[in-house]
Parts: sequence; structure tokens; C-alpha cells
Amino acid sequence: MHSRQVIVLIAALALTCLVQPGARRAVAQDDGVDPDAAKPPIQQGSRLQGRVHLSRTRMVVGATVLVQQQDDPSRIFVTSSDEKGRFRVEDLPDGKYMVAIDREGLEPIVKRHIALRFPFRAVIEMPMTPQAEPVSPAVRTTQGSASSTKKILVQGRVVERGGEPIPEVAVRFIRPDGLADPRPVRTSDDGSFELPDVLAGHWRLEARGAGYLPIRIGLDLDEDALVDVALVQQPAEYDSSPLELMPPEEPIAPADLPEVLVVE
Repeated sequence: MHSRQVIVLIAALALTCLVQPGARRAVAQDDGVDPDAAKPPIQQGSRLQGRVHLSRTRMVVGATVLVQQQDDPSRIFVTSSDEKGRFRVEDLPDGKYMVAIDREGLEPIVKRHIALRFPFRAVIEMPMTPQAEPVSPAVRTTQGSASSTKKILVQGRVVERGGEPIPEVAVRFIRPDGLADPRPVRTSDDGSFELPDVLAGHWRLEARGAGYLPIRIGLDLDEDALVDVALVQQPAEYDSSPLELMPPEEPIAPADLPEVLVVE
């Protein structure tokens, strides 16, 4: 073949590739390869992670971890420490956060002003100490906000640590001061729940799912809130607190309170 014919043939092949890009894409799709399948999910925010321990060799399993943005307290994230005392919360927007840790039999601890900025992650150590005198969960945790007659909407979602929704999780909001009846709800198929007309103030959140570590933490709910709960698998040798084996408490309003403050 003459050199001039070779040049013409190469030019024709190049022109075919230019005018038929769709044909090449079709071949790739026919091979069963999705070009987007191998792409990792895009992380939308930073990660906050840490470890809860009594000492360097004694990890705290089943501590409830509350993460709340200080500039937007209506966004609440809750999870537990696993069998190695580790916890993590994903995709947090930039800002400063408060982290509270609670576990029956141990002194609750709080850390504030933890700065997050994407794409960096924050790693914190949360050392706990034994509690001198056991405190009932009805009066435990942070000091509550002032009582009011304001009603708010509380929505939320319960998922596994990997993000899979968990249906039929028993979620309860309990008012320790007895100013309102407990508000129980179960998560739907997509893990979501909703509680309208919640009396603003201090509540205790409890979440229990079969095979998962229980959640128990105090929340100050003064505005409409969105609560994300990530449950952690319960280890086989989990040493549950004696308080977790007791039936749920039913708070009773003090007798000397005016009837107008009691919400039916």
C-alpha cells in the first residue's frame, strides 16, 4: 500500500471517531460497566470521631454520645460508643460543636467549641470517671431549660452506623419534670419518626432496637428539632447497666404544681 493511501485511511478512521462519539459510549454500556458505579459517595461534610474510656486499657461501651452544633441547636446527632469505645458522626457542616457523653454509673462529661471545617475531621478523647452516687435517669444529665407552654415539632431518623435505616425502633421522649406525658413512637420503614405538639423544654431521649446498644440522653428542645440517631450493634459480651434491665419509668408531676402547667 502506498504512503498516500495509508494517510487517507488514517484520516478516515479519525473522522469516524469524531463524528460517532455515542457509538463508543454505547459499546462501553453494552459491556455492563457503569462508569459511575465505581465512584465513591461524595462526602458532604466533616467527620467528628473519638473514643470514650476509663483508662488507657478500659474502654467504655454503650455510652450515649450527643453532638450538637452550637450555632444551630435544632440539629441534633446521637450515637453510641462501640465495643472499643469508639464513636463517629459523619457529614457534619462546618461550625463549632458541643459533645456530651452519658453512661449510667459514670460522670457525664461535656466538651464545647470543637471546630469542624471540611474536609478535615476532628478526633477527640473523652475520659470518664465512676460516679460517686448513682443518679436516677429521671433527674440525670444536663440542667434543663425553663418551663414554657410553647409547642414544637420534633422529627428524626434512626439508622445504622453505615446509614441504613432501621424500622420499628422504639423511640421515647420523656419529660423528667413530669410536666408532660412520655411521647413514644416507632420508626417507619425509612427509619423516620415525627412528634408534633411537643412541649418545649428539657426531655430525655430513649431509643431501643433489637440487637443494638440502647440510647439514653438528655436534650434541651426549645425550637423545632431534627434528631439523627445512629445505632451501634450490641457486642456479644455487652455488660448492660442494671438500670437498662428495669422497666421504663413513668414520670409523675409534682402534686404542688398548678394544673394549668400539666399538659394532657
